[in-house]
Amino acid sequence: MRSLFCAIILCCVAGRAHADQRDPLLESLFVQLKMAKGDVRALEADIEDIWLTAPEKGTALLTERILLAIEVEEYEVAETLAIHLTEIAPSFAEGHALKGQLAGRRGDSAEASRAFRQAVQLEPRHYIALERLGDLALSEGSAEKALNYYQDALEWNPSRTGLSEKVDVLTLQLRGQEI
Repeated sequence: MRSLFCAIILCCVAGRAHADQRDPLLESLFVQLKMAKGDVRALEADIEDIWLTAPEKGTALLTERILLAIEVEEYEVAETLAIHLTEIAPSFAEGHALKGQLAGRRGDSAEASRAFRQAVQLEPRHYIALERLGDLALSEGSAEKALNYYQDALEWNPSRTGLSEKVDVLTLQLRGQEI
């Protein structure tokens, strides 16, 4: 049944996608995000909505199906669809971020890391993927690498909840190792 569902979705996808995360509104939103004081959830939501906007109708449908599968906790279906999405839309950064999220949920940190790195390569401002890369690096015992990812994420979103604390803890931890 699941493979039939996947086949139907893939049949709906026409052509190859060419998203490049260059929506002109993103630049303005990131400037606002860097200057914002207080609650930035609305700005984050606007940015993340643009990131989730698929480049064509078929990839948009596939993205919606992935999000729906996640919502109903059909993670295996969601991951299969995310893999297909990244194959047909390799320059759609959010497809890679979704694939990374799902691989991480399954415990495949190597695949999650590859997917998040690809998302960041396509969208260097992807503070969520950068933070996830930091989390993965930390779980692998690389505090310095994690700190670098967290600092990169903070560069784009200085108000990201909990991220400053992660940077502070790791900075203290790494300074303690130098003494």
